[in-house]
Amino acid sequence: MLLCGAVARPTNTGDWTSGSRVARYSLLAKIATGGMAEIWLADQAGLQGFQKLVVIKRILESYSKNPDFVAMFLDEARIAAQLNHPNVVQIFDLGEHGGAYYIAMEYLPGENLSTVVRGGIKKEKPLPLAIAVRIMSGAAAGLGHAHNKVGGDGKKLDVVHRDVSPQNLIITLDGNVKVVDFGVARAANRATQTTDGNIKGKIAYMSPEQASAAVVDSRSDVFALGVILFEVTTGCRFYDSREMPHMIAQLCGAGPLPVAMEKNPRVPEALSSIISKALSRDPAGRYASGAELHQALEGWLHTQPETVGPGAVEAYLRELFGEQWGKRAEFIESARSGLLTPSGLRKNLGQEPDVSMPGNTSPELAAARKEAEALVAAAAAKPVSLKMFVGLGVVLVAVIAGLLWFASRETTAVVVELPQQVPAKPSLLRIETDPEGASLFVDGIARGNAPAELIDLVAGEHEVVAKAAGRVTASKKVTIHGPGERATLMLTLAAEPGAVVVPVPVADPPTPPRAGRAEAKGRGKLTLQTTPWTEVFLGGRRLGESPLLEVPLPAGKHTLRLVNPEAGVKTSVEVEIVANRTTIKKLKF
Repeated sequence: MLLCGAVARPTNTGDWTSGSRVARYSLLAKIATGGMAEIWLADQAGLQGFQKLVVIKRILESYSKNPDFVAMFLDEARIAAQLNHPNVVQIFDLGEHGGAYYIAMEYLPGENLSTVVRGGIKKEKPLPLAIAVRIMSGAAAGLGHAHNKVGGDGKKLDVVHRDVSPQNLIITLDGNVKVVDFGVARAANRATQTTDGNIKGKIAYMSPEQASAAVVDSRSDVFALGVILFEVTTGCRFYDSREMPHMIAQLCGAGPLPVAMEKNPRVPEALSSIISKALSRDPAGRYASGAELHQALEGWLHTQPETVGPGAVEAYLRELFGEQWGKRAEFIESARSGLLTPSGLRKNLGQEPDVSMPGNTSPELAAARKEAEALVAAAAAKPVSLKMFVGLGVVLVAVIAGLLWFASRETTAVVVELPQQVPAKPSLLRIETDPEGASLFVDGIARGNAPAELIDLVAGEHEVVAKAAGRVTASKKVTIHGPGERATLMLTLAAEPGAVVVPVPVADPPTPPRAGRAEAKGRGKLTLQTTPWTEVFLGGRRLGESPLLEVPLPAGKHTLRLVNPEAGVKTSVEVEIVANRTTIKKLKF
């Protein structure tokens, strides 16, 4: 029986390095480190050479000394291990090694929802509406299972995830969605109960009651799903600003929340109504659990002319990541055979999983003070009604009290000094073109060549135009909603019919020629795989460890220096980079 009250720290020692063994697991590489835990990719060993990839989540050594954090970590394992659903990550094992506790869970080959959305925008294949709803329906089903899970005593566990976000929704190779990271989940029978007023989660997806440190239940997760639904179906952010004080004011204020069909007419009224119900400020107006939201979304999907299942999701994802996923499997096999270093594997795996853990850290406390400063300054600068001002004051006090409770429980007072003025972060618009180097014009004014980052655009709609010789001019309109917004715009310039396309030069700063480097005549990319792995140098610049994946280089001939002291490799090779193409080279020593 596992007790999660006062947990003593194990005293035995052990090794946590790539290549070492932890119980029946062989560690391949550490692929992510969070505030309180780290993530390892490992092989589970079995009979007759059986191997299975798993992910191991290990509590960091500094937190292993704190019985409260250890108890929280064990709570996560205890809660998640009771969940068994196709849309929830599966927990295999809980153990201890080298003075640290760990959880072994299934390896999910795929991408999180945030990466999927960004990938679609970058390749100008935005997430189709029905596929977005299919993904979110699966996420709602997984959370609904957690919300309605009954324990061995026949009573509901009352699990609330409390950190539902795009980063915690993983879309796998087969088009399925998995809810991960119940690290800040709360269950009614937890041995480590979260004290009222202690806020955990991401503010951008919090419900009003969670943001104001009130008691939360499954309907808080429904609100978070509603925010994600709004964003993936409209293609717009739910909040007008990404500044936390403004988000809190919009979330907990008296004004109406955004409506999906009003933000983007492509969202049908029936679907918009489902999203608005999930986003009700009053929990009583929402769906009671993820299961109810899942049923509503499935009902809408059944009204569509074409059936959208996991196969459609898989086909879309393979358009975006098919080649990348194939290479990822090759990298893992290379790591297993010792031909790829742990750092090379970590670099080439791409997206790192979210490893958030419960608790409040110093950065969170600093952020809380900043939020307090900005919110008070904003409230003082605008004429608002007394009722609204008092309401925002109550929210502010609750947020600060919740975030500072953990750090201040051994002190008599916490003083937050507020400056008179808090400067707003500028907006940033990054513009990329295919091919690179196109001339950019914003609202008719020349703004250099792509890629470019603009931080001086005022709020409102702007027209971005890209031009290049032998290419069809491309243009798009982009809206900047306010200070602090970050956006990326990709423009593709097709070749003019019958035109002889001249490679678009990239405006690199003039530099004197160096040994091993060709003069810039456009840019291409290099993919290099060596057996065994090598460190790759170009002149005095280190490109990294092989395999290299689509590294941008100036067009022309280059001399690369390849080094692996352990394998006795020290040689030079010549490669030729062609503008706007990827040069692939495989070498075996």
